[in-house]
Amino acid sequence: MKQLSIKLRVTLFYTAILAVILSLMLGFVFLALDLRIVYSTRADLESAVENAFDDIDFKGGQLEIDSGIDLYHDGITLVLYGPAGTLLLGGTPAGFPAETPLIADTHQGVEGGGRKWQVFDMYVGYGETGVWVRGIYSLSANDSALNYVTVASTVSFPLVLLLSAAGGYLIIRKTLAPLADMTETARQISEGNDLSRRIRVGEGKDEVHKMAHTFDRMMDKLQASFENEKQ
Repeated sequence: MKQLSIKLRVTLFYTAILAVILSLMLGFVFLALDLRIVYSTRADLESAVENAFDDIDFKGGQLEIDSGIDLYHDGITLVLYGPAGTLLLGGTPAGFPAETPLIADTHQGVEGGGRKWQVFDMYVGYGETGVWVRGIYSLSANDSALNYVTVASTVSFPLVLLLSAAGGYLIIRKTLAPLADMTETARQISEGNDLSRRIRVGEGKDEVHKMAHTFDRMMDKLQASFENEKQ
């Protein structure tokens, strides 16, 4: 098997390292985004359920619910139940599993109707009675956002790697160009016995330029020595 050139080996190596770094970064972004969505959703649910009790009161032995109570806001559906779980006001979204138990001050993740739901329940007692307020939020919109990020990442990931590999290869090739010139100059000198050939890479302080300058100085001394021998 033919051995790969230094340029190609270096390019493949740093491209592989870049792929690993990008994969870790994308994984972290997905995890952070998912957690951010979950915690944001929970906070919004709690706030919506707690605010609903501002429109609920108990006077003269009767439960009074403000007619202006907003049962649907920013994707959150509110449903009111009696102490025994009897429906008082509102309705669950289509596909939501109606058998989901009422659990006070607890977030629940449930599935139903081919969708995922986040649920938060709160109970407030008024003497011998009370009222449950349930907040329901469909996570489908969040899944759509994550799917969009996934598709965008799937498309951009190989493109970024390809551009990085191409750019890196060009930089490496330009950096190692004096070595190729040095090899070609040495070959021409060996085949034609022309000691006047030089690399002349120009100004530069990196290792490759230093090697090329050293090669030229060596050829200067070799040519001078050869001329002295001829004389």
